[in-house]
Amino acid sequence: MNGMEPEESKGNKSVSPFVIRHSTRLLALQLFLIQTLHTGALIVIFTMIIMFSGPFIAITFVTGSLLAIGMTGFLSIITIISIITWRSDYYLVDKNGITHLWGIWSKHDKTYSAERVETISMNQSWLGKLLGYGTIVLGGSFMGKNKIRLVNISRPHTCKQYLQSVILRPLSAKNLSNNVLFQQPESTIEPLQELRMQNQE
Repeated sequence: MNGMEPEESKGNKSVSPFVIRHSTRLLALQLFLIQTLHTGALIVIFTMIIMFSGPFIAITFVTGSLLAIGMTGFLSIITIISIITWRSDYYLVDKNGITHLWGIWSKHDKTYSAERVETISMNQSWLGKLLGYGTIVLGGSFMGKNKIRLVNISRPHTCKQYLQSVILRPLSAKNLSNNVLFQQPESTIEPLQELRMQNQE
């Protein structure tokens, strides 16, 4: 998983739209911290069993074991939810815009039109530079403060270049073609030139 995946259409191996996901390295760091917390909790529990067992070692051991099992189950649930959340939260990008899809129990989606996007920038923290993730911000004069943020995505430099090629360049070409419509057609210029020549004669 590199954070960008082509979504294949049926019967055609096209790569549009593209799927942009959150950082797998950041997910791995979160899972590592959960595992570290789990290991530390088990060490504390069994250390307390050894230190305070005394004559009631059987009762203390059973209590400690139940705590350990409960802690393991709780952190396992958090791990599974983290993975499912990462898998179900992603962005679909094509020339028409960006669609954000998310949700575990109920699915949600929100589409942002490409016509409103005028600028694409990138933000990276020191941890993001170390692990290779960042946040892409898409803005425009019509958006105000309601900018589009692709948070904690993998390979932000590559994603930024891809978004610029897919969204900004087609819009520039479209604006250029629209500007041609406002140019004065040649058919209206030629009669004016003929009229001036007649007046000079």
